[in-house]
Amino acid sequence: MTDIEKGFYEQITDIDGNGAEETIQILKNTDIDEESVQVGHYILAIFDETGTARYAEYTYDFFSSTPPRILDIADLDGDGISEIILENVPASNATAAAGFQSLSRFIYKYDDSIGQFTNVSNLGRFLRNEAVADYDVYINDFITGLGYTFSYEEAVKNPENEGHLNDLIDFGIIDEIEEGLADDFVEKTHGVQRYQYVSALENIEDGTTGVIYEDPVYPMRWLTLNATLLYEYNPNYDWLEIVGMDGAFNASTPVEKSREVFSLADFNDRFEMDMVSMDDYFGEWTRVTDGRLQEVNHLILSIDAYEIKETNTENAGVMGHNTTIDLETAELDENTNQMKVTGEVIENDALDVNNKYDNTFTILYIEGTKHMIDKYGDFYLQL
Repeated sequence: MTDIEKGFYEQITDIDGNGAEETIQILKNTDIDEESVQVGHYILAIFDETGTARYAEYTYDFFSSTPPRILDIADLDGDGISEIILENVPASNATAAAGFQSLSRFIYKYDDSIGQFTNVSNLGRFLRNEAVADYDVYINDFITGLGYTFSYEEAVKNPENEGHLNDLIDFGIIDEIEEGLADDFVEKTHGVQRYQYVSALENIEDGTTGVIYEDPVYPMRWLTLNATLLYEYNPNYDWLEIVGMDGAFNASTPVEKSREVFSLADFNDRFEMDMVSMDDYFGEWTRVTDGRLQEVNHLILSIDAYEIKETNTENAGVMGHNTTIDLETAELDENTNQMKVTGEVIENDALDVNNKYDNTFTILYIEGTKHMIDKYGDFYLQL
């Protein structure tokens, strides 16, 4: 194993700023029963300077022969404790089609309230796209107001790209007879579960480190709609949110920061959160993408002050599961009106590991409709 390869799976650094170096490793779980348990084969582990294990976490949604890799270890929020950023290589994103992936799945942050590392929160995306020319689509993220124009014209007009054109027609993007975009293509882009992965870090301003996130609808360049995103940590909400968007789909090219992170006042005014109470979070919610119900991997959350029940229905070959979380804490943040919860998984018929639970829910009104997002940026509508 070369030093570069070793760096993918082991890094030694002072992660907590106490002057002693910790060892961060990706370990393979050799005891798992692959046929009966749906969980990643790999464990993120942290050992202190004496070699004593201080933390272990099953990596989320890696279910293949390829282990997740450590992209970098960096202090994204400036609190003196570094975050662990994992790289999602294509061979390990088997659950991408089920819509499980998000920025949060690959970044681990120390949480003082629970005394351990946990997935960092992120503000999700909500697309409202429109056709602006025969082969051009304007990609509009409603949440941040960022957007760019993506053009299929090169793939259509280039005589050497006949194979690409066939793919565009087969995927229902280009109309073979009438030419131009297919009539219902842009509408279909709302509610599409997207392939997403962390790809790089970038210095953006005043020593701040941002996260570059690739977000293509399809893994092929000429089929993509959502390209390269730049995320920055927002201390007001303790999450990462998009501050730049680029249609170049090239992680080696810096993404220009084009907006500041939301202040409390701006976010409250825009999404009508200032009157949200704890009771608003209780009830049943169903997961949606860009405001549209999903046929695959349909998820329902039932939330009250004492427990959360999660029902994931079996559909299109995706295994369903039922999970019950016994809540230990459920508090409304007086500054952000978010509900933060911690608890223990007391029932889960899909896996028997990682029984600790923590989440942050945020209610926001989009186009006059009440939505909720969790820490992973997944959106829900109340039933």
